[in-house]
Amino acid sequence: MMLVIERISERKRSTPRRRAIPATGTVPNAESVADRSSQDLETLWAPFLSQKLPLILSIEDPLFAEIRSNPGVYVRDRSMNEWSDVVSSAALIKLTGALNQSEVHPSRYYTAFGEAEASFLLGGLLKTPERALSIVRTSQLSWQQLADNNVIFVGVQNLFFNQLRNMPITPQLVPELNGVRDVHPGSGQPSVYADEYTTAPTERGTIYALVTHLPGPNGKNDIESFTSNRSAGYLGAVQSFTDPQFAHMLAAKLNEETGGKVPRFY
Repeated sequence: MMLVIERISERKRSTPRRRAIPATGTVPNAESVADRSSQDLETLWAPFLSQKLPLILSIEDPLFAEIRSNPGVYVRDRSMNEWSDVVSSAALIKLTGALNQSEVHPSRYYTAFGEAEASFLLGGLLKTPERALSIVRTSQLSWQQLADNNVIFVGVQNLFFNQLRNMPITPQLVPELNGVRDVHPGSGQPSVYADEYTTAPTERGTIYALVTHLPGPNGKNDIESFTSNRSAGYLGAVQSFTDPQFAHMLAAKLNEETGGKVPRFY
């Protein structure tokens, strides 16, 4: 499932037809849909509301290079998530030369505001005294944890999808550095949904968020990810899945696309 996140509006796309609907469209009276909206939230989150398995919320902890100068310089290249690539990058070599400092170390101390807000929203929805919920850095999430727990991931796409190889179901929509690729596009459908936005200070445009729900490695647990190339994308996706009225529209659209039943995996 894809969500198209714009500066002033949000639209949802769902496979295979990928017809966008305005997430800010007209809805029935709030009181009349309150009970149904709560049911829709339960439908969307049903596998994670079970107390049978513990729940892990995996939060992106992007890789920075810490240059040991005084007071310290931290560098992040969003296209690189392996330390071997970072230390050999031309930009880092040029910067350390300019600072006359060769001592460089990996650092994962920082995360974006989007992950912090998404954690707050998901924790408020899913945490109960009876249900175990823990937060794990994505860089420390093990294959065994992916097999033994229900897992929700929030963050930049390529930091998590590298861990989803060899899963029982191969996603049709996969993330790329500048958008989302459809590996089996339908007739007349694009193979790539490219982000089109400007960075700071304006940060305007359109970005895609990808919501993926897969079985775990052994097919006995659930893994759901909210990913995008920008924090506004995955935060907008989490907001859509935790707001009752948005959940009502998402569930209705999924029912429409799949013949009356929200699919278990997407």
